[in-house]
Amino acid sequence: MKKRLFPLFKIVFSVAVIYYVVAYRAPLKQILHILKDANPALLIIAFSLHAIGIYISAVRWGIIIKGQKNSSYPGVWNLVKFYLVAGFFNLFLPTRFGGDISRIVDSKASVKSYAKSFSVILVERINGTFILFLFSFIPSLYYLLKGNTAYLYKVGFLFGGAGTIGTLFFFSPIFGKFLFLFKFLPEKLFAKVEALEEAVRLIREDKRTLLNITLLSLILQINVIFHYYLIGLALHLKISFLSYFVFIPIILIILIIPISINGIGLRDISLIEAFKSLGVSASAAVAFSTVDLIFMILLGSIGGIIFALRKKK
Repeated sequence: MKKRLFPLFKIVFSVAVIYYVVAYRAPLKQILHILKDANPALLIIAFSLHAIGIYISAVRWGIIIKGQKNSSYPGVWNLVKFYLVAGFFNLFLPTRFGGDISRIVDSKASVKSYAKSFSVILVERINGTFILFLFSFIPSLYYLLKGNTAYLYKVGFLFGGAGTIGTLFFFSPIFGKFLFLFKFLPEKLFAKVEALEEAVRLIREDKRTLLNITLLSLILQINVIFHYYLIGLALHLKISFLSYFVFIPIILIILIIPISINGIGLRDISLIEAFKSLGVSASAAVAFSTVDLIFMILLGSIGGIIFALRKKK
């Protein structure tokens, strides 16, 4: 019963939030007007940056796989396909990273177990998230020191600072010792904890690998920020480039919360609050969110075709 109710709750949540937003915060007519005036060339360039991002992500994922014991590298183009298929599953699974479940399944053969596959992907995600936290923290500190005490920058400072400390802890030797406090767990469950500890330790001890994936994460997240900046330019939004480094990481982390389908509703209301702090209308926020969703659907459709052809074979 719970398994059926939770997906229903997420659908109801997404629909309810969208209804509230359109009925009380952002009139549909204004949203459509902003979308109609969008610059198509800039939107095409913004969408094309997904190709760069997926390729960088695949290379980073491959480096982590190679760093694991007894692993076999599946090739960068297979990893690209795995990412695209994950995008397809993201369309109907909770959170923006729901498709990682398919990546765990697809990469299991390369690292010999589901536990290790999960651990590798978690290490990859945490490493990328570390850069997002830094992105939010540093510009927020800059704006606060300049005397700009807007609510968004206060949130970015606290959110980014706490997240940075948390991710540094994740890659520290202390994290491994912390995990072994869970020895009381059943043997099969604790084996998964050990797999996570080993994946983190192998990456931490290989300084060159850790540096390489962190540099790739830096390039990847700059690409992500620039992607959203181009969407903002296409919609004629008056938001500084540096401000995107503050609010985009916050939005992306919020979308991990599993209470909606593909972030629908949650993305909109979060952007409305972020844009409000920047003096941008709720209608512009929803238009921005709509473009992001359309891009996700287009990418997911490509992944769906790959998945269908693979199943057919």
